[in-house]
Amino acid sequence: MNRFIWVSGLVLGLTGCAMLQDRTGNWVTYTRTVSQMAPAELTLAQDAARKNYQQEKTDRNRLELAWLLSRPDASRQQIKQSLDLLAEINQRSDWAPLRDLVRQQVELRQALLTEHGKALEFKAQLDAMKKIETRMTEELDPSGKKHP
Repeated sequence: MNRFIWVSGLVLGLTGCAMLQDRTGNWVTYTRTVSQMAPAELTLAQDAARKNYQQEKTDRNRLELAWLLSRPDASRQQIKQSLDLLAEINQRSDWAPLRDLVRQQVELRQALLTEHGKALEFKAQLDAMKKIETRMTEELDPSGKKHP
């Protein structure tokens, strides 16, 4: 009896590993396809994924929509929506390992978006300082005197 339970557990465990490998393989193919999409195709894919998610709120549909919403040109709102969708996937779900990987990538995109915003702010400040410097040098003539 114990041997039967052990063998049954082993078979179930191996089946689970095979299912995860199958999901992972399919996921890799899916993400490669998405990464090669033109912007118009990506928009259509997002609309289709959103529709699928609204019709059937499965973890797979959550994961696909989250991935599509978090592409490199995503807005802050899309990144937040993506993270919210990923948070809906239960830790015990078969999709949890992929969810964790996608969440890491989305969080990196979020950090990059934040840093890009900071860089733009610094550039604007630098441009303003350059304008001030230009005005100051224009007000002074070569002898260092101010023009009236």
